[in-house]
Formats: sequence, structure tokens, C-alpha cells
Amino acid sequence: LLCSRCKRPSWLSALRRLLSRSPAFDFVTDPDRAPTHAVKCDPWLLENRYGVGSRCAMPMWVADMDLLCAPALVAALQARVSHPVYGYTMQPPGMWDALRRWLL
Repeated sequence: LLCSRCKRPSWLSALRRLLSRSPAFDFVTDPDRAPTHAVKCDPWLLENRYGVGSRCAMPMWVADMDLLCAPALVAALQARVSHPVYGYTMQPPGMWDALRRWLL
């Protein structure tokens, strides 16, 4: 695939082809980032901040992914958000131990 703006080969399309072999996650779908105010996808911000031609630059300065979020994470967030109370909560008893094991 070619970049729609500069007509050069898209590095992202090559990466998607490579990653599309994984059955666990969707590495192929190209999500529409326009309505998300993503720094690397906002044409006005890119040109005004980094200059003309920056729309075709590889956005390697942004730690952001053009991949869909893992379905398990989306489901967990939706389950929590579906409860109408967002007040302060206590963590489950094993949460701090799990966090320590993950960090160490």
C-alpha cells in the first residue's frame, strides 16, 4: 500500500501484513483516528507545529499505536463503565500483591 498523501510505500502496511498472522488480536484493521484528537493524526496540529510536509513523516516521536485495543480490555472497561457509580473505591485484597509481582 502507498501513503495516501505522499504516495510512498507505507511502512505501516508492511507491519500490518507481518502481524496479521496472530489470531489473538486484530492487527489488520486500520482504525479511523480522525475523531480521536490523536497528535500524530491531526493535520492542522502537524502542519502548525512541525511544518509543511509533516503529514507524510513517520510519527516515531509519538508512543501511540494504530491498532485496536485488545478485546478483553475493552470488555473489562465496558463492564466497569456500565455501573452508574464512579465514586472512590477500595482495591481488591490481592491487587497490590499482583502489582508488585508484575513490577518486580
